[in-house]
Order: sequence, then C-alpha cells, then structure tokens
Amino acid sequence: GLGHTFQLNDSNIHDFAAPVVGIGYGGGWMTFIEYCLLVKIAGSHWDDEAKVNYTYYSDQWTNVGDVRAATEKALFVKANS
Repeated sequence: GLGHTFQLNDSNIHDFAAPVVGIGYGGGWMTFIEYCLLVKIAGSHWDDEAKVNYTYYSDQWTNVGDVRAATEKALFVKANS
C-alpha cells in the first residue's frame, strides 16, 4: 500500500488533525491507483502547516505523499541540517 487510510470520527470534521476512530478502507492502506480514483471523485486538499496533501470522502480520510509534500520535506531537512 501507499496511502494511509483512517475512519473519521465525524465526517463533517475532515482536516489534517481530524479525530479518527481507527483504520480506514483497505485495512489502513490504499494503493496509488485507488487514491487517484478517489481524488477524481473527492478532490485533493493541502495542509500548509503540516505540508501534506490529503483527501476525504464520507468518513474515510487518506494521505498519500505527492511531489509537493516530498519537496517540502526535503527543503525542511536541508534547512535544518
């Protein structure tokens, strides 16, 4: 698997730090293809504080690191080394 999935405690609260009740779809993992299909349906969101992308649909929340997130992490490491 590539993406981490979680089941949201409340489907109306779905930001990066939203409370979850446990693992989500696929036993907590989602493939990149599944993630791409989900993004087509639900869209992708960016959390500027955590520097990560995520998507959600109903009570399912998923994070898959993309190029932007990887770049942000690399810049952080470079700036703090």
